[in-house]
Amino acid sequence: PDLALLTSELATNAAIHVGGRSVVRIEDCGDGVRVAIRDGSTQLPQARRPVASAEPGRGVLLIATLAAAWGADLDGDGRGARCRLGRRRCRPSPPPQDR
Repeated sequence: PDLALLTSELATNAAIHVGGRSVVRIEDCGDGVRVAIRDGSTQLPQARRPVASAEPGRGVLLIATLAAAWGADLDGDGRGARCRLGRRRCRPSPPPQDR
């Protein structure tokens, strides 16, 4: 359930805040799983203090709470965001590429 929720949150964040095309990759790391998304944003995701009566504003907070680790970075082609479930660190791999 956490894997599906984290994947959905990363993809939804990209769809709502960026629009356009995103590429998602899910990797099995033995006793862990990494979810990575690549999109065309020029801004890093930021946790917001959600308003109790509003639905949006909880995605990054959910990811930070449920994932063993998470992060994001920018490069000349856009943004990469990722999170990991499980205790084991996944070996570094290149970011997902649009094909």
